[in-house]
Amino acid sequence: MTPVVPVLKQFSGRLLRSSCLFLLLAGPFHQVSAREKKVSVQLTVPDGGWKIRIIQVYQTSTHLVAVSKLERGSGPAIQVISKVGDSVKVRAPELPVRHCILGKTWKWQNKEPHTVFPSSKELAKRVAGAKLVFQAKARKEPATSKDNVPGGRP
Repeated sequence: MTPVVPVLKQFSGRLLRSSCLFLLLAGPFHQVSAREKKVSVQLTVPDGGWKIRIIQVYQTSTHLVAVSKLERGSGPAIQVISKVGDSVKVRAPELPVRHCILGKTWKWQNKEPHTVFPSSKELAKRVAGAKLVFQAKARKEPATSKDNVPGGRP
């Protein structure tokens, strides 16, 4: 055996140990080093009166779950199939995004990928144990005419 072989064996053992130590120490920090990521949702809706808003984003070990809320405005709207969308920035690792959308009322099937329309109970099961990485701020409700009149009476 040449003198190079024992040195090579000794070096490869140290290299392997140091590689394992690095992986062991660096493993838990992959979440800490999460970067800001844009999460977007886009959905086909029956008319132009619909709006969508991402209200929460959860992180599981394999994917992100974006929870969005659909709402139909009360006023008149253009009667043509339309697209609505929203996006938010979250601190999370690069993972695939699955969308859970609440508030769908029409019967036809949407073709958007990774989109489900769960009940509240089903949604709770989907996000059980997941880490909340984004929560939308509550919107202030517009003042009613009663609130704008001095003394509180119309």
